[in-house]
Order: sequence, then structure tokens, then C-alpha cells
Amino acid sequence: MNVTVRLFAMYRDEVGKKSLTMAVPAESTVREVLQRLETAHQGLSERLLTPNGKTKPAVTVLLNGRHLPEECGLETLLSEDDTLGVMPPITGGSGSGGRSFGLPGYDHDDNPA
Repeated sequence: MNVTVRLFAMYRDEVGKKSLTMAVPAESTVREVLQRLETAHQGLSERLLTPNGKTKPAVTVLLNGRHLPEECGLETLLSEDDTLGVMPPITGGSGSGGRSFGLPGYDHDDNPA
């Protein structure tokens, strides 16, 4: 069956594409597809999953646009034409002298204003 994998930020840069279609065996799990992705693309090797098969900290995986919870989501069986989204950890901040773009009604430390 075919599964589409959408890659974001540095993962996209490592693979050189926004998305790719992977042919995988029927009844493959999300974890198995991520393992195949790491194996097929050297730049992703050991960047998505830990040695015990969990997602690395702050890696976000979406299935058909919905967030998959770490505790059970990686064992989800995929169907033909499913789409996985894989996002790396996002870090940053305003830093010294920068501008904060927080939620309305909250100060830069996320305290109610």
C-alpha cells in the first residue's frame, strides 16, 4: 500500500522534498514507517526514533492531520493513502531585546495580564 509522508523544517531539508510516497506492506504501523524512513534517508538516521522505538523528545507525528499520542500512536495501523506528518522539535524565543509574540491577554512570561 502507499503512504504519503510530509516532512517539515530540517527533516524536509535532509530529504530534499516536502513529501514522499512510500510503498509499505499492508497493516504497517506508524512506527514501522518511521523506521523505514530513517533507514532510507541517512540524514534522518536516529533523528526520529530512540533505540527502543519511541519518538525522540519533541518530535511531532500527525496522522491525516491529527496528532498521535506517544503512548499508543506509534502502533496505529495505517491504511492505503494515509498521510503522516513529521515535524522536528521547534525551539526559539525572543531572546534579549527581541519581540515576544504571546497570546493576547498574557505577558511575555505567559502570566495573565
